Amino acid sequence: MSNFFVKRDELKKSDAIVVLTGNGWERTEWAIKLYKQEWATLLVMIGSTGSRPSPEMAEFAEQFGIPKNKILIDTNSTNTRLNANNVVGLAQKYGWEQIILVTSPHHQLRSYLTFKKAIKDFQGHLKIINYPPLQYSWFELVESSRNKKHKVLRFFYLFSELYRILKYRIKGDL
Repeated sequence: MSNFFVKRDELKKSDAIVVLTGNGWERTEWAIKLYKQEWATLLVMIGSTGSRPSPEMAEFAEQFGIPKNKILIDTNSTNTRLNANNVVGLAQKYGWEQIILVTSPHHQLRSYLTFKKAIKDFQGHLKIINYPPLQYSWFELVESSRNKKHKVLRFFYLFSELYRILKYRIKGDL
């Protein structure tokens, strides 16, 4: 069911693995696994919101053997659209052609659509490989994206994402 919102793409060597902030460590653990399998030589931890902001995710990755100089941290975004804008800017700055986008399966579709819109708006040519975590229990209690001490049944994130997709569509971010 982790492919519920968006199809997982075929993995290809990429310039960076981009990990959006959120709750828990699943996104970061998944990105570490992809990095260690050599799908890219750079991890980009992006965002300042959620219970696991990008500096925490980077520190976690370092604890699992990812060299500090292979982690780029961006704390200048507070939502998915700003994440996308910043990544597109980084791609243009560093000449990236392709990234692997990692976020939670429930967040992947909105992230992908938002990134595609940002690429179009900035007249970029960045390719995105959608690759959310494979192991994902929808009926598990997990830490809230806003409060590490509060637990939420992950299944309910599906409903909040449907609302956010509609909200982003109305705002013109998709």
